[in-house]
Amino acid sequence: MDNLAIIHIGKCGGSTVLDELKFNKIKHAKIHMQEAIYQPNKKYVIVIRNPIKRFISAFNWRYYLVCDSRQQFDKYNNEKTILNKYKNVDNLCNDLKINPHIFNGSPSSGNYIHHLKEDINFYLKNFIKKCPKKQIFGIICTETLKKDMKNVFNIDVTLHKKNNSKYNKNITNENYKILKSYLKNDYIIIHKMYEYGWINDEQYD
Repeated sequence: MDNLAIIHIGKCGGSTVLDELKFNKIKHAKIHMQEAIYQPNKKYVIVIRNPIKRFISAFNWRYYLVCDSRQQFDKYNNEKTILNKYKNVDNLCNDLKINPHIFNGSPSSGNYIHHLKEDINFYLKNFIKKCPKKQIFGIICTETLKKDMKNVFNIDVTLHKKNNSKYNKNITNENYKILKSYLKNDYIIIHKMYEYGWINDEQYD
């Protein structure tokens, strides 16, 4: 297929998907760290995840790269200071309830955490208004990734690209509510994908 485009939303398992496609010699273009712009000559695969789990994973991955391993400690202005201030998502949520703009400036603003601003809504808010179902080749969900890869590409997944399992993925019930409110546009996008028939009941659940 010469017209396949993968919309790789960060921290949704996209690296695993892309590695499997490369290993199986499936040609594709990648849309990553930018808004998806609908093109009628393309077929699309979108890689998504539960918004709160994606948010927690993104924070933990940035904390690892910037603060622990220091591989990217100076990639974005002041990102290290923000991550070190909060250290985990629970602490971040304490301030997020008061100020929903504490980290979502532009990458050069000094008020930015990579992958957190670039959420599901960032990628798909305009795309979903224009793309018809017939152009959706498939949806890959992190939670059903192996089954989805088999259904969409007939690939048995054997690779896993990244792992930040040593970091805490649990948050308090109160902070869960804060994040669900903060990420409401992500949930709206996913609900629209379900209404449009892009995702099935298991993926939606």
